[in-house]
Amino acid sequence: MTTLAAGAGNNITFNNADDFGGSVNIVSGNDVTLNDINGLSVGGNVNGNLDTTAGGATTFNALNVTGTWTQQPMDPSATAGM
Repeated sequence: MTTLAAGAGNNITFNNADDFGGSVNIVSGNDVTLNDINGLSVGGNVNGNLDTTAGGATTFNALNVTGTWTQQPMDPSATAGM
């Protein structure tokens, strides 16, 4: 598990095709960007916007997002459900 706690007013950015190796728990963060080369499991609290990109399935667990929430496949030609 990866735990991220930047504070409610601070941004969290992992946009370089990371590999979290488990679930990601966001204790606190303003605008959060997560990019995982595999599947991504996210939970926690985001005071601003959440942008996720994953090479596999994305799962959201007990997640509170105040702003906008976007989810993208790593491969833009991928289609959900295929």
